[in-house]
Amino acid sequence: MTTFKDLQDEILNESGHQSWHRVTVRDFGDKNIEVSVMPYETWSEMSEEDLPHKSKRGEGDRERSAEVAAKRAKRKVRHLCKMLKARYMLTLTTKEVITDTEVFQRYFQEFVRRIRLVSNFQYVATHELQKRGALHLHVAVANRQDYKLLWSIWHRVVGQGNGRVHVTSGNKKASINRIAAYISKYIAKSFESGELNKRRYWASKGIGEPIKEVHLLRKNWEFVEVLMYIVEIFKDRGITFDLSCNWCNGNKGLFWMST
Repeated sequence: MTTFKDLQDEILNESGHQSWHRVTVRDFGDKNIEVSVMPYETWSEMSEEDLPHKSKRGEGDRERSAEVAAKRAKRKVRHLCKMLKARYMLTLTTKEVITDTEVFQRYFQEFVRRIRLVSNFQYVATHELQKRGALHLHVAVANRQDYKLLWSIWHRVVGQGNGRVHVTSGNKKASINRIAAYISKYIAKSFESGELNKRRYWASKGIGEPIKEVHLLRKNWEFVEVLMYIVEIFKDRGITFDLSCNWCNGNKGLFWMST
């Protein structure tokens, strides 16, 4: 099978428009990877007809911007959780109805500052609006936490009797993916009724990024050939290809899978 990498010099010297299957592999370590496939276009020489035409800004721009921002933030948070190897999720709530994200952020920053006086606390966090109208915070962490310590510090920050801490843990191998999915789901929800340019999540510094590979396969490949190519990617990493863990739309050339 011939890929973009094999014919890179030849392809870059071709003129005109070309269509591809773009296969993106993100490796989070410990045999945890994501693979996605989508259509992709390249132009080595672009004519005026090829250039995108700008349209007038309208009401649809805001909705489109929010949709793009939500997808980008959701993907970023999912990747941070996987790089963190998060297996536990804390939920921090207050009895007081707090609706201002900046107020809740200050509480959380003070919570983190105090915990780090006694332990190395690494996290990915996002907020959610409850049915009663109050914010609460979901925090993904890698290691088992001292519940009594968390409870004590949170109450010192928000006031005795004004806070609650709930801990969710995962015991199965897939728990990292499950926690990542939970946290990223709340990111998408926060965009449904919020303002643009508002911060939706917080994360520890230095978590890192997954190793990313991009493979361009000729568009004349049948989609089943693309899937066979992905199987080989899995084999090279010693990972079992499990079709039960994927989303696919072969007619549109779309595929996503996570181990």
